[in-house]
Amino acid sequence: MLAHPDETTLYREGTFIPEPTVADFEVLMRRPELFAVAGSHMSPGRTAVVERIAKGLSVEPATVPVVRALFRIVKGLPEFARSTMKLTPTTIAMRQAFATAKSPERFLFSELPRALGAEPLATEGLDQASLDTFFTFLNHSLQEWSRATPTMIDSLVTTPS
Repeated sequence: MLAHPDETTLYREGTFIPEPTVADFEVLMRRPELFAVAGSHMSPGRTAVVERIAKGLSVEPATVPVVRALFRIVKGLPEFARSTMKLTPTTIAMRQAFATAKSPERFLFSELPRALGAEPLATEGLDQASLDTFFTFLNHSLQEWSRATPTMIDSLVTTPS
């Protein structure tokens, strides 16, 4: 994992661990049978997706670093944003895709686009219109999700008591 951090992922009981912590490694030392390590390979047709997200998040243009950066953004959201139902159905579906991600590739190229109401991103021949649609939906939902807590606070401040 240290030799190839941009291509290697850790799984605990089949669930993707975006950024393993000390606690994960402590459990790994005691119960290695619960864990699996997998490699990640990006098909050439999906390079445009990864490169565009990587540029926006200032990370290496590879699937694993991009997915890890997206998960860091989500992890940094306040608890209210991670649990409120005062979001559009699309943003709630996106939040669920983050919560149930099983692998970086499936999450980024299949589960996330489906949650956003777009088609899964093809391994080959991804057209610009599909790419633009995916990013429009992704940006809209991420912005809505990140504004959930400030919007709630503003509504409490402006509501007369």
